[in-house]
Amino acid sequence: MPQFPRFDESPRIGASDLVLAQRWSTFHRSVRAQSGRAAQLLGPLIGDDTRRRRWLERYLSRRAGVSHDHEPAIFLPNRSVLFAPVAEPPSLADDAQRLSQEVLLSDRTGESLVTDVEASEEEWVLLAGPNVAAAHRALALLWPYRHGADVLFADELIGDAVHFKTAHVGPHSLLSSNVVGRPTLVRRSAVAAVGGLRATAGAAAEHDLFLRLHEQGARFHHVPSIVDLGRHVDSDPTSLTADTIDVVREALTRRGVEAEVRPGPLADVVDWHVTPPTWPAVDIIIPTRDRLELLERCLASVTERSTYPNYTITILDNDSAEPATLDYFTRTPHHVVRCPGPFNYAAIMNRGVAATTAPIIVMLNNDTVVETPDWLERMVGALTLDDVALVGCRQVDGLGRHDHDGIVLAPYPQHLRFGDNWLQRDAYVDARRDVTAVTGAVAALRRTEWDRVGGMDETLAVVMNDVDLCLRLQDERHFVLYLPDVVVRHDASSSRGRLDPLADRNIFVRRWDIFGSFVDPFFPERLRLYGRTMVALPEGAPTSTP
Repeated sequence: MPQFPRFDESPRIGASDLVLAQRWSTFHRSVRAQSGRAAQLLGPLIGDDTRRRRWLERYLSRRAGVSHDHEPAIFLPNRSVLFAPVAEPPSLADDAQRLSQEVLLSDRTGESLVTDVEASEEEWVLLAGPNVAAAHRALALLWPYRHGADVLFADELIGDAVHFKTAHVGPHSLLSSNVVGRPTLVRRSAVAAVGGLRATAGAAAEHDLFLRLHEQGARFHHVPSIVDLGRHVDSDPTSLTADTIDVVREALTRRGVEAEVRPGPLADVVDWHVTPPTWPAVDIIIPTRDRLELLERCLASVTERSTYPNYTITILDNDSAEPATLDYFTRTPHHVVRCPGPFNYAAIMNRGVAATTAPIIVMLNNDTVVETPDWLERMVGALTLDDVALVGCRQVDGLGRHDHDGIVLAPYPQHLRFGDNWLQRDAYVDARRDVTAVTGAVAALRRTEWDRVGGMDETLAVVMNDVDLCLRLQDERHFVLYLPDVVVRHDASSSRGRLDPLADRNIFVRRWDIFGSFVDPFFPERLRLYGRTMVALPEGAPTSTP
């Protein structure tokens, strides 16, 4: 069964025009509610999809030097981010003592934890903190969800930071960091089935356990509530990093993957890079229409900085007319494919892929500049994993500010940007992770995967074609991966301007039931992104509606 069901394959399924209009109206009201007083007063007057709104947004974006690719029209959003913890779960009921006797409550780590679990006879083990009352609250929160699960985990407050977790434990996110963490309720029989906790894993014993449980198909269930266990940051980050490197290297070896594992930017994050025995051929396809200065800058960054040994560049010309550009096409060493007609990004990319033959395809906008010399080695290496369908990377603007740390659909596709709408420096932005979508401005995928889904949907001529491609590529065996260790500068929309037709957006919203049943499995369930404002939903609020 596909991970993301479609809602447009039958005329009886999917939102009607009236429902679409209502959903957009609700979303825009939510955006304005999180914006300043001026936005709340003036937003309804200028409308949500009007010429005057689009003119005002272009004017404000030029003044601020900010682009909002893939974001619907919004008015003067705030830059604040709400990471406020909510009320803690209730304490155990009258049977607290009985439950506590059926569950091993442990705040220990490493070898001490291994000893406790091996000596226990309880069916469940709760990994919590030193505060007994907090452990009981965590148990009360997780216990009702134990049926049909082997591992249950919740969000945690550590110091002043909330560690929000995602509904789905991505296999590649788990390689990079222990995304399960604590509090965690684990079925002891499942632990025994994978060989138990291993003392040799040291400070990373829990991470090692979760990796092995995930590999063997254990059932993970996330409870989207925040618990304060009274824990603090690990006092020996050096030991944690070294042990994490070892357990991740072993996990990759078990999967038959040759990879280098190194310390990451944070103590609980590691960088892993797959190193295949040979480097397959790569076709880099770059769409353009004139703007020769952008194209030449992009090409120079690829050819002068890339260390990959086996790539070819194909330029996709969409009706360039300037003499300098046409002259360049006659003398460039790169292949040029004519893609005439009205601008249709999906059609241009489909034609480009059809005109090339390499097993690896890299889509690259002409307004990009490669910053990481071994960008192709890192992206192609990740694509050699059978379960990775498409790979994206970090993008920054001309000032080095984050412009793309993956796309989140909560409730509408928008760029995650560290320092702008995500202020916590954590594994979510600094680790290789599974994501629901990335921008097509810089993306790599196998040709077999492109052919499997029929390429891009040309009915989405301008926007959402890349996000739609990501959703169609994913199923129970294929994932989209974001690499923060590959950095590309992207002067977003400098080539074709800010085109964002409502017709494209409505096709996308109807197809995937956006604002309705769609839930981003790789973004924290408790969070919603409204423009540049992140909002934490209150305790008990439904997570499948905007």
